[in-house]
Amino acid sequence: LLGIRDITDRKAAEEAVRASDARNAFLVRFADAARGLSDPAGVAEAACRGLTAQLGTDRTVWADVDWAAQEYVAEWAFLADGTRAEPTRWPLDPAQPFAAEHLAGRPVVYADADADPRIPDAVRTAMLAR
Repeated sequence: LLGIRDITDRKAAEEAVRASDARNAFLVRFADAARGLSDPAGVAEAACRGLTAQLGTDRTVWADVDWAAQEYVAEWAFLADGTRAEPTRWPLDPAQPFAAEHLAGRPVVYADADADPRIPDAVRTAMLAR
């Protein structure tokens, strides 16, 4: 029994090392892509393109918040095929879990934006329109 646990622990440790290596490789690629960029828009573009490739998403969006209009403003959105999507806006409701997670500064991942119950209907509708 001890041998099985040792193997399980070793496999878990090896997986953690692989994951760490993958993160480090991504950070090196991002640093290379962003090196010399001083324009925030260029950094956002490099980040979105890199994340789309790294995470295998169909799109990656960099959004800011327009507090006066209470909207997310997505100036930078890139599709998996490397093209840039049109800038969009969608409502920000701090009472919704979707916005609350972002506003708390936590990274949030949605595996399926069409089905995730944390995304308010108004936001989902705006996403689908894109």
